Amino acid sequence: MEFFMRMILILGVMVLGFTACSNKKTVDPNPVVRDNI
Repeated sequence: MEFFMRMILILGVMVLGFTACSNKKTVDPNPVVRDNI
């Protein structure tokens, strides 16, 4: 059960990071910012 909850947590963080990354790219497509990620 603990492993399952940890997987959900990691998935949530990945989805949040992905959405934030795509939002940042659409608002300000800066190659320098993209290289830092």
